[in-house]
Amino acid sequence: MPILDSLESCLKNENNRNEKNYIGIKLLYKMFLSILEKYSVKKIHVDKYSHLDPLKHEVISIIKNNIYDNKIFSVYQSGYMFHKNVIRYAKVAVLKIN
Repeated sequence: MPILDSLESCLKNENNRNEKNYIGIKLLYKMFLSILEKYSVKKIHVDKYSHLDPLKHEVISIIKNNIYDNKIFSVYQSGYMFHKNVIRYAKVAVLKIN
């Protein structure tokens, strides 16, 4: 998982998008995910403004607002599942109504 975290971090960095290495890192990341999926390890897909699922998400930050309640605002660290078991929760920031 730390390798995937490092690759994701590199891909999220706006400064790296202009570099030629970005494409290679993106391909390596996708290849690594595909290898894990062959062994039934899958990334937990999290959409912005999707509902918080405490069985898959770990809240590490709460953002007060006036519109959304228990909706995911951002993902700090991806989570992963092995078959139907969570092996690492997705660490997320959640919107809460004041």
